Amino acid sequence: MEDFFGLQQSANQVTKLYVAEAVGGAKVAGEMSLLLGFMLHVSALGIDLVGEFLPTIPKDSRYQARMDALAQMRSGLATIFTGAYSSIADDQIYTDDQRSSMLAAVAATADQFSSVLGADTKVEMISKFSKLQGRFTSPNDLKYIETITKMLGR
Repeated sequence: MEDFFGLQQSANQVTKLYVAEAVGGAKVAGEMSLLLGFMLHVSALGIDLVGEFLPTIPKDSRYQARMDALAQMRSGLATIFTGAYSSIADDQIYTDDQRSSMLAAVAATADQFSSVLGADTKVEMISKFSKLQGRFTSPNDLKYIETITKMLGR
């Protein structure tokens, strides 16, 4: 778990650097789209690790504090997922290939993210991703959207 947290923290720091560069006018959409895919995969790994770690947490005096931290972590992971939608929907900044790459990463990790998203968020994300179908023409992209909505609907 420590390795995951270190990796997640480092990736967050790199993301902040790229966001600052983008705000400053740098053309970093390609790098940002790849970084988002990486963040999604790292986060999905973290979700899996938490699932394995959860049963081993002792129910001692610090149990509630650990559960609170876990809830906060899940909220942060959910934010990564919903933020991915915003990036995919943005055809002003990202190219079709970049958006397709991000869509593939979301499809590959949607099953894990489904476990940390609240019911209302799942419904919202299913609706939003479904509405994207008209904006993509690639059969692969349409399959990714189908996979995402299917995984979130379980």
